[in-house]
Amino acid sequence: MIAYLTLGEKYSGIFSGQVVDVCYLLSEQTGENVALICFVSLRNFKKEKIKIKNAYQNSIVLPLFPKLKNWRFNIILLFLVTKFKKYDTLICRNSIPATLGLKLKKRAIIKNVILDGRGAEYEQYIEYNILSNYKLEKKLRQVESDAVKNVDFRIAVSEKLVEYWKNTFNYYKNDHIIIPCSLNRIHENLESKKIHRKDFGFKNSDVVLVYCGSISGWQSFKKMFKFIKSQILQNKDIKVLLLTKELDEVKILVSEFPDRVICTWCSEKDVLPIIELGDYGLIIRDNTITNEVACPVKFAEYLYAGLKVIISEKIGDCNSFLLENNCGISANKINRSLNRPTIDEKTFFKSLALKKFSKNHEIINSKYKLLLKKIRKNA
Repeated sequence: MIAYLTLGEKYSGIFSGQVVDVCYLLSEQTGENVALICFVSLRNFKKEKIKIKNAYQNSIVLPLFPKLKNWRFNIILLFLVTKFKKYDTLICRNSIPATLGLKLKKRAIIKNVILDGRGAEYEQYIEYNILSNYKLEKKLRQVESDAVKNVDFRIAVSEKLVEYWKNTFNYYKNDHIIIPCSLNRIHENLESKKIHRKDFGFKNSDVVLVYCGSISGWQSFKKMFKFIKSQILQNKDIKVLLLTKELDEVKILVSEFPDRVICTWCSEKDVLPIIELGDYGLIIRDNTITNEVACPVKFAEYLYAGLKVIISEKIGDCNSFLLENNCGISANKINRSLNRPTIDEKTFFKSLALKKFSKNHEIINSKYKLLLKKIRKNA
């Protein structure tokens, strides 16, 4: 029996698309009811538990031991659950859950430990000053290294992440598969809500730049602010639609260009109909290792919404994909005014996203089938 393990993550659109969707897909492919085990912070524990259980019934939501430095103590509850439920395989989202899984494997509780690698974890800690604790950062670097080298199989979101593992942790095996961040099935399964450009005050002649997401450190909002400002000043037809919470940084941009920049927030199910109003999706980020190995979820979502992507250089495998498929522009190479993509282009972007990033399509589907084949081989 397979269980997917997360630690310290809240329910969100990303959780829905990259965790819950995967559990459903694996259940469909195996004919078994794949379990989801989530360790959740005691803060808002009940609310998070309800959200996760509503999204995926076969989930076990457990209280997370307080403070990241105490992550090892979560082994107690995990041991009891896995032994009682008789799971033989743990798919672990990132290195700390994978390390807990490896501890259970040493005790012959688990047979297979799969690392679902989402990024360069240690680099993210230090580049964005997440922990501000050198000793803990150093320990977690070793945790990441041990997980990468010792698990039975690995999922990586990009080829660049595998290169990082090789260069940083001396990972020399070929026991991995590349599965990029895929589309959330909620977008594919919902009937599109009818929203018109005029509802947001956009004219047909306007070229609408869209940003959708948080303003976390790795999103590099200051750099994006600078890019947006330059485009507004260069082209009178540029309008900007921000789907993010209106924090101070956003308020400054809106106040500077009140007739050109709109900020709004909506539920996950309403995101797609709104961003479909746009013309270009923005992924403007700093040149950091975190971003160099990343696979932004919004890359697939922008394309599925029919948007042409404007992206910084060195963002995972996205730049090479963009060049191969002619579906976007490098932010550093825009030397003319932007024009609206044609209807044919928008149709092409959407079909490309479905082909390359949909869990309902054979490309992504076959990758998870290969993962299951590896699991059965080690059973």
